[in-house]
Amino acid sequence: MQLFAPTPVLRPYIRSFLVLDTASAMDNRVVPDTSIVVAFRYAGEVNTAEEGTLPRLVISGLRKTARVLHYEQGTGNILAILREGAARSFFPIAFHELFGQSINLDTFVPASLLQAVEERLNEATDAVSRVAVVASFLTDRLNDTREDRLITSVVHKIRADKGELPIGALLRDIPLSRDPFEKRFRQAVGATPKQFSSIVRFRNLITTYPKAGSLTRMAYASGFFDQAHFIKDFRAFTGKAPREFFAGADYW
Repeated sequence: MQLFAPTPVLRPYIRSFLVLDTASAMDNRVVPDTSIVVAFRYAGEVNTAEEGTLPRLVISGLRKTARVLHYEQGTGNILAILREGAARSFFPIAFHELFGQSINLDTFVPASLLQAVEERLNEATDAVSRVAVVASFLTDRLNDTREDRLITSVVHKIRADKGELPIGALLRDIPLSRDPFEKRFRQAVGATPKQFSSIVRFRNLITTYPKAGSLTRMAYASGFFDQAHFIKDFRAFTGKAPREFFAGADYW
């Protein structure tokens, strides 16, 4: 696995590029995160039990549950991990419609353009040149580069409060009523504010667990006062009970 920073032009919209090459078949548990991801597969196959083989070029929305991706031997993938709210700069769609889904990129981009990208990826000989192909494609796709500062500020606030701030508290600081705000948020970010906050909350849980000392302390610190409720929600998010999940390392 190799991580690449985006070019200066793409930096406001792309968090990073991730290159995955599998020398042998592997399974990877992907837990929900806050970024819409565009994947460019140049070799092999990736599949899930629920969806079968994924398209070679695919855009994946936010999710509320984990999924297991199976990579065949010799699979090569480049993931463009987008910043929150930035996907609309490349694709003119309402991104909440992608929630929980992975959709073929040809739904939004002419097939001729995607074929050209695939041909260039096949001609590339290393990770650096393949990332350059993807970066060039996304740069050409840049259209609506206006930042929705209100949504950006709300995303930052949710992150700063580790997903624990009630929606009512968010509304006190913005000049919109609840319905228009939630519509604007989910169209830009790809999830409702409540769904997004839940993802942030559990990602923070996963990150801070080693410092928490115990699952009970971690649950209380995250606002769960009923451990059974915490375990139920944790299992829904990761696909595993807390102790089983933290005993392994097969997730992103």
